[in-house]
Amino acid sequence: MASDDLAPPPGPQCIDCGKPLRWSPGVGRCPKRCPEHARERTREHRRNPEYRERDRERRRTPEYRERQRERDRERNAKAVRRRKLLVPLIVRQGALCALCGNRLPEDAADIHVDHIVPVARGGTSDPENLQAVCAGCNLRKGARQPPAARFFNRARRRL
Repeated sequence: MASDDLAPPPGPQCIDCGKPLRWSPGVGRCPKRCPEHARERTREHRRNPEYRERDRERRRTPEYRERQRERDRERNAKAVRRRKLLVPLIVRQGALCALCGNRLPEDAADIHVDHIVPVARGGTSDPENLQAVCAGCNLRKGARQPPAARFFNRARRRL
């Protein structure tokens, strides 16, 4: 056997320039072009009136519209679940923000449902791990657990 027979098959290459592409099997689909050529082709497509017309036609197809409707249904279902979850949290906390202790805003859009133990750190979406907080506190807290959040200790004193 020759050593060429044992060489691994070459990886994917750009169809425009032949440059080897960085891609790992199992991570997305294999690209056909290197990033430079992919950007260039995208720009060409966007400038091309035929491409724009094809894109408009694609968006008018029943399949595309059905996918959009399905995404909208999922988003609306999440919003309904959030509203159903928010009321018991507000009642449980006496309409006060769990972090700063201030009164929660009247507008439900300004109230965030926050994970006490962040999902990024292994927390779950069980009601016991959720709290209603004002938007400012939740955005400031980020993915930190309460003891790591600077303002948390002050909030506990006020409650």
